[in-house]
Amino acid sequence: MKSKKTSFWALLFFAVTFLAMVGCESTETGPVVNRANPPVAAAQALILSGDVIDAASNSGLTGATVKILKTDGTLITSLVSGTSGKFSYDISNVNEENLKVTATASGYGSTFALTKVDLTNKITKAVSIPLDKIQSTQVTVTSSGGSSTTSSTESKGGYSVTLSVPSGAVSQSTSMQLAQLPVNNVDALQNASSNAIASVVNLQPDGISFAKEVKLTFPLPYKMNTNDQLPLYKYVNSTWQTTGIYAIVDNTGYLASAEITSTGEYSLVDNTKIAGTVESVLKTKEITEERSYSFSSGTLSVELPATMTFTRTSQNVITEVPTDEWIFNTLAQLYGMNFMLASGPGSIPQTAKFQIAWPGAEGNPYKQNSDGSGNINRPDESGDWSLKIVFESYSETFANVTLDNSGYWQVTVNGTVSNWREKDRVWVWTAHNQGGVFEY
Repeated sequence: MKSKKTSFWALLFFAVTFLAMVGCESTETGPVVNRANPPVAAAQALILSGDVIDAASNSGLTGATVKILKTDGTLITSLVSGTSGKFSYDISNVNEENLKVTATASGYGSTFALTKVDLTNKITKAVSIPLDKIQSTQVTVTSSGGSSTTSSTESKGGYSVTLSVPSGAVSQSTSMQLAQLPVNNVDALQNASSNAIASVVNLQPDGISFAKEVKLTFPLPYKMNTNDQLPLYKYVNSTWQTTGIYAIVDNTGYLASAEITSTGEYSLVDNTKIAGTVESVLKTKEITEERSYSFSSGTLSVELPATMTFTRTSQNVITEVPTDEWIFNTLAQLYGMNFMLASGPGSIPQTAKFQIAWPGAEGNPYKQNSDGSGNINRPDESGDWSLKIVFESYSETFANVTLDNSGYWQVTVNGTVSNWREKDRVWVWTAHNQGGVFEY
């Protein structure tokens, strides 16, 4: 009996000693071997890309100045378009859902596009910015001086832009181009909500200096008081900069003149303040229209019916209300709406136009050959590629948008633009001699 007890206590002692040794080993400090962490996936770049094109020919404009901004006007970057007018920029660190992209090019006006960024899924849509070529009047300035005029687009009373050159302002006969631009064809002021551009005149080529002051006369969009003074701005380095010069309104009330010493693009700024709410891209219905086209080069033109419905009310009128052209062009400049020139309140039919360049090999991820032909997924099969374009209807609304020239007039505009936007592009492969159609 004693022997059994002794064995039991011996076994118990051995077990406790063994467990203690194991516990000590588990807490011993020894050399630490670092295990390699699993590779961290590279952050996905978020690229905003697009192109700047001639609005008439749809050809790319190389060397155009492109600016990407926040919707409050804060500049994110400025870049220059490359071959075929293309541009791109990594906006991964911008963290803005809504962006504004402006563009301008030599011999063209300026315009912008608003784009929405899907920050969750890291998706952007390519932005295409069509620019209108400036329609100028060719004028020749001689050393003996003279006067030249060109028609106005946004003024009342049939007044014209006038360039009055004194004798000796230039040393030899010089050819220039003179034009008035719609205000929606130029960059907005940084403080566009506080002051509006009343009139814009472009005198090219830029960089010519005059030996004597030259008088430039601007037609005005509404009648102002004689001797009113309007600050003169000049477009320099893609920004409107004040010149410190004032244009003086003459006794007609429809013209204001300033003395300039060099060519360039000039604008007059009035006291109009812009306020209101514009909510763009509000989808009205889920209807989409699909159109399939087969084309292998050039540009496809697509037109879809759209309508603008609006009301315009005026009050506090001391001087006459501006032209509707100027009102809607001013709103378009600030908000990027698809306003059309209007003759009065009501419903205006319009056409949504899409100019779609053939993407070819560059735009087709399923092509097999460098020229864009062939199907990489069906290498032994001949066929043709075509493009199916899906358009989606939507509306842009503007509510209680007020243009207020305090003490003179106030205009309030409400309305809706029913329009279309391109929703998707799908490549369609049609096999030769089989009739099969495959979408990618």
